[in-house]
Amino acid sequence: MTRPWRGTHLAFLTCAVLLLSEPQAWRRSSGSHRPLEGCAVLHSPGLPAAKKSWLRTGMFVDAMAGPKTWKPCRVLHVTTDGKVCHVVYTETNNVERNVDVKDRIKATRDTFARYEASRLEESSLVPGVRVTGVVTKLDDFAAFVDIGSETEAFLGYLEANLSDLKVGQEVAGEIAAHRSGRYQLAAEGTFSSEDKALHRLHAWVVDADRFCLHVNVEAPGAVDPVQGVVHANEIRDGYVGDARSERQVGDEVQVRVLEVDVPSKRLVLSMRHDYSNAWKVSTDTVRQVTSLPRRKLFKATVEVETAAGYLVSVDLLGDRDPVRALLPAAWAQPPPPIDSKIRVRVADVDEAAGRILVAAAQSSAGKKKCLRPRRG
Repeated sequence: MTRPWRGTHLAFLTCAVLLLSEPQAWRRSSGSHRPLEGCAVLHSPGLPAAKKSWLRTGMFVDAMAGPKTWKPCRVLHVTTDGKVCHVVYTETNNVERNVDVKDRIKATRDTFARYEASRLEESSLVPGVRVTGVVTKLDDFAAFVDIGSETEAFLGYLEANLSDLKVGQEVAGEIAAHRSGRYQLAAEGTFSSEDKALHRLHAWVVDADRFCLHVNVEAPGAVDPVQGVVHANEIRDGYVGDARSERQVGDEVQVRVLEVDVPSKRLVLSMRHDYSNAWKVSTDTVRQVTSLPRRKLFKATVEVETAAGYLVSVDLLGDRDPVRALLPAAWAQPPPPIDSKIRVRVADVDEAAGRILVAAAQSSAGKKKCLRPRRG
C-alpha cells in the first residue's frame, strides 16, 4: 500500500483522547458468529472488568450489514458512552460511521485474543521505533492513528499531506516523541536523518520585538508559509536581553520546532545550537559498533545536554578512545547529571548517517522483541 507521507519535519500537535466509559451490555445474535457467553463481565487480560464498555478501538468484530448479515470489520472509534462506533469493513475497506453498538456490533470468538495479541508494550515505543497503524480520525491539523497501543498516536499536518489520507487507511512511520500523553509519528527514515530528527526548517524574520522574533516558516505539507515565534531565550545560548539586537527583519534563519500552538495556529521555535555534529562518527567505527551485543552494558560519561538528549562518551571499543553517541532523553530516566558516570547499551546504529544511539541501563529502549506483529 502506498504510504502517503509528505514532508519530513515534525510538528507537535495536540489531539483529543478517546475515553471509554459506562457499561454496555452485549446483544446476542443468530448470525454465523455468536458472541461469547457471559459477555457482560469482561475477563480478558489487560481489559477493564465489569462496568466498562467492552468495545475498544482496534478490535476486530462483526457488524450487522443487512438482515441476518454480519460482516467482519475493525473498530476505528468508540464514543465516550460506548453506544456508537465507527468501523471499517475488512473485506471492502468501506467506512461506516455512527453504528449502534448494542444492536449492530458483536464480538467473535477470537475478538479479545486477537486484540490482546495486537497490542504493543508501551515501554517499546521509543523514538525511532517503526510502527504501522490505521487512520481512525482526520481533522484540519492531524490524522489520528491506532498503532496497537493503549495510547493514541497522531500525524501532524506538517509531516504529511492530510488530504491524501482517509479514515481506515493503513500507514507506516516511526515514533518521534511522546508528549502530553500521546505518540507523535514521523515518516519512516526520519530518525536516521539528522536534519529530520532535529526538526530543522528554513525561515525568515518578518517582525521583531524585545521578547521574540516573528518568522515565517517553509513547512512541508503546508501550502503557505506557517507563522512561528522564536522567544529571546531560544535565539542562542546565553542571555538575550533584546531580540531585536540579534536579528533583523528579512534575515534568513534555521529553526527547530519545539511545539505547535494549535489555538493560534503558529509554531514555537528555537534557533539554539543542538550539538548535532558532535555525535557523528566514522563509518569504520559505526561498523564495528554494529557487531556489538545489544544487551551488553558499557561505561559512559555524560558530557552535555542537547536539544535531542544527552551527548555521551562511551567505552565501546576496548582500549580505543571513547566513542561519541546520543542518549535520547526518553531513554535516560531519571535524567543523568552532567559529568556523571553511567552504564549504557547500544540501542540503534545507523551506518549511513554515522549515528549511534544508546540507552541507559534501566531503559527498555532497543528491545525489539516487545514489538509484536500486527494480525489481520
